[in-house]
Amino acid sequence: MADKEEQEPTPAQDIVVTKYKMAGDMVNGIAFPTCVSVNNCICHFSPLKSEPDVILKDGDVVKVDLGAQIDGFIAVAAHTLVIGASANSI
Repeated sequence: MADKEEQEPTPAQDIVVTKYKMAGDMVNGIAFPTCVSVNNCICHFSPLKSEPDVILKDGDVVKVDLGAQIDGFIAVAAHTLVIGASANSI
């Protein structure tokens, strides 16, 4: 039986930090999986093709969740915005 000489990677290794940073950079752009949920739907909104399209309107709360993984190192991000809101309306 061969000895396991490879150790688990840790954040103390530069390559691990680099992979986390790369994954974080990806989720700040467009990454997969991406989930868009509206109003009272908390997350993982997946309408059936037979359901009507959701048309966003002013005042709707939209949550966008997305993530990326590089060699098992995961970064996720979530953003919430209100349709029609601006910095001046806050």
